[in-house]
Amino acid sequence: MDKLNGFIVSPSKIKRRVAKVTLTAIDNLLSRAREQVKVIQRKCAPFHPSMSTDTESAVHHHGMKRARLLVVVIGILLPYLARIPGMFFKGSEWMTSYFESPLIVGVTLIPMVLCWGGILQATSGFRHASSVWFPAIFGFFLPALGNAGIDLETNMAAIAVMFFPIYSLPLIFVGWLLGRSFDRDQSERP
Repeated sequence: MDKLNGFIVSPSKIKRRVAKVTLTAIDNLLSRAREQVKVIQRKCAPFHPSMSTDTESAVHHHGMKRARLLVVVIGILLPYLARIPGMFFKGSEWMTSYFESPLIVGVTLIPMVLCWGGILQATSGFRHASSVWFPAIFGFFLPALGNAGIDLETNMAAIAVMFFPIYSLPLIFVGWLLGRSFDRDQSERP
């Protein structure tokens, strides 16, 4: 037993008191840290949907990730998927002509990065996944049409295949305008 200010105090009581004061101090620090995190989230939520504290915008954020991933997958496969209908009319050579040379594969895939990359850039500020489809449909329309109908045995086919995604950039802009207005309408709904 120890004497503290004239009172007899046991060591176990001192340990409990120190533990209680320590836990109270830690709890206060954690609550202050939580308050600071909430303040930061409120300030950052308008700029980045994943920083929002409500579960609804977190759901929208995950939906946007999926929609944008689907845009990339479709953008990579689009030159080949667009040739499938022509295969029924022109034979299997129509489809396999894209696989004959690594150069043709590169010439079709590398310019398509402009197309789906432009769509991803255009949709980076959207909050709703359903708004992504406006730039995607407008942006993929011309490359799909061009890849579906181009005969790779002509002299200028490789150059033409490279320009389809470039020519689709203004269409992506039109889709961005429509998607942006649709996204704002979705955000304003209760």
